[in-house]
Amino acid sequence: MSNEKHFRRLLHIDRGAAGVDRAIEEELAFHFEMSVRELMNEGWTRPDAEREATRRFGDAQRTRERLRRIDQVTAARAGWLEWWTSVAQDLLYAGRGVRTQPAFAAVVVLTLALAIGATSTMFGIVDRLLLRAPDDVANPASLRRVYAHVRTKSSGEFTTSTLGYSAYAAVRKYSRSVSQVAAYNVTDARTGRGLESAAVRLGAATGNFFVVLGVHALRGRFFAEADDQYPEGAHVVVLDYGYWHRQYAGADSVIGRTLVLNEQPFTIIGVAPRDFTGVELRPVHMWIPISSGHHPTPDWWTTWRAQWLSIIVRVKPGLAAGRVNDDLTATFRAAYAGTDDE
Repeated sequence: MSNEKHFRRLLHIDRGAAGVDRAIEEELAFHFEMSVRELMNEGWTRPDAEREATRRFGDAQRTRERLRRIDQVTAARAGWLEWWTSVAQDLLYAGRGVRTQPAFAAVVVLTLALAIGATSTMFGIVDRLLLRAPDDVANPASLRRVYAHVRTKSSGEFTTSTLGYSAYAAVRKYSRSVSQVAAYNVTDARTGRGLESAAVRLGAATGNFFVVLGVHALRGRFFAEADDQYPEGAHVVVLDYGYWHRQYAGADSVIGRTLVLNEQPFTIIGVAPRDFTGVELRPVHMWIPISSGHHPTPDWWTTWRAQWLSIIVRVKPGLAAGRVNDDLTATFRAAYAGTDDE
């Protein structure tokens, strides 16, 4: 599917009730399939991936109802385009977020569909507005998440937000349309050892992640680029505000203490502001430098085969979405060093 056809499909959705319902169902199906593919890339079988994606999605009917309400409000304000951009991002988690975490459910990151530059890659772009700014994030209107719409010999055509460190490095070095770029991923991890170990949600981010978001530490400091140097970064960790209060009773003396994370010692250097979750809907209990976490390959910072990160960018003022898309597409094409089957 070409850029023009992909974009045209979005611009000609029927604004009647039937058209809205059909658009919601199509987008839900799209995000469900994207989630299934990402799980399969992590090693799940397709049946298991479908069951897990269904579990993570939560109450689909509640999601549909929420999206219809969003449609009514945004359509009254600015027509269908604002509606479409408002409801497209994070549909997969909207129902679950509304049900279990109202404080985080309104966070929808403005996104761009951007592509890695193999010759078989297909390109498209979708702008999606924030319903409201993520907590503590500065100037959210310029913040976007990068998606890749690709076609490979082994997996066919699909869209994904899971990219590699090489893509992050390429955007940072060559792009002319963005002023800042960072990368992160969120996974399950364990703290402690033996019977005292406990599950946590762990965020691993580039050293400039907090600077790009414009957020400041509540206690201590955030890790910086000096802490995030490949192949092995500093073993430092920043705690979530809620986790800090639950596990350490909100004590300032936590700074400088050591915790065991995935069987490795990490020094606590800071505490994030209350309700800060990066650009995720769900809470993240702690953050470490990307270079200090687990990696899919030994050469993770150079290979195009290691795809495990989400990339966020700040777009320079005054640039149209199409121009940004063209710039980043050209950036990936120029930097891409893999094969057409990646």
